[in-house]
Amino acid sequence: IPQVATALDQLAYGVASAVNTQNAAGSDLNGNPGGAIFTMSDGSAIASSSDLAVQITVGMTDPAGIAAASSGAGSSNNANAVAMAALENAGIVQGISPTSAFADMVTSLGSLTSEVSSDNTAQQAGLTQLQNQIGALSGVNLNDEAASLETLEQSYQAASKLFTVLAQVMTAALNLGVQTTYA
Repeated sequence: IPQVATALDQLAYGVASAVNTQNAAGSDLNGNPGGAIFTMSDGSAIASSSDLAVQITVGMTDPAGIAAASSGAGSSNNANAVAMAALENAGIVQGISPTSAFADMVTSLGSLTSEVSSDNTAQQAGLTQLQNQIGALSGVNLNDEAASLETLEQSYQAASKLFTVLAQVMTAALNLGVQTTYA
């Protein structure tokens, strides 16, 4: 679903960019400047939101590389970690918080799912109606056919009886009044 994929890409880009920027602003456990936590699957830096959600990876493998301290404040400082946690409520995804962006994306997905489900239900009803119309036009009703067959059978029996009576009348006429026995 393109709309949801785009929203997910924008969410991933906003969060990854903000976290990487905030981590670079601090110092890690060894006093070094923080590096990128998130990278592209090929190891390159994150440059755009296009198809990011499927290509993003966690590039940092050593937890000591997380820059929790403010730059130059010493390893026991946690100001940068607090600032990183505050990104949860910051407008880093097109001006809104990641939580709101995610909620909007899920709402959009639910709405699209509901719309597709309604469309599917309507299409199934249309298909059923068309199948019923085809059946009515070209189908054979077994009850009607059985009734027709019974009518034809009774007509055949009546015609047979008529021919039997005619044969008896003709035989009597040919015998000129001589009594004959019919079997």
